[in-house]
Amino acid sequence: EYLSTWIEAKKYNNARITINAFESRGNMINNVNKAYPKSDVVDFHYKGTAEYDGMDWRGMRLVFDEYQGKRYLVGIINDRWTV
Repeated sequence: EYLSTWIEAKKYNNARITINAFESRGNMINNVNKAYPKSDVVDFHYKGTAEYDGMDWRGMRLVFDEYQGKRYLVGIINDRWTV
């Protein structure tokens, strides 16, 4: 239910992707490094549309941990414009 409600995967088809690098985009506090201090985080950023002056931007972060030599998805973080 979380994925269908909060994550619009098609928006990330042409997203800018970074690994373990974050930029401030809104007023939400990014505490991913505190919550997942030893994890790798893949950040997908959809810049939004001109129609909404970019205020419809979205971010999705996938958090990965290593366990017994394999990488596992341990978190999905949604980020978007808030007021």
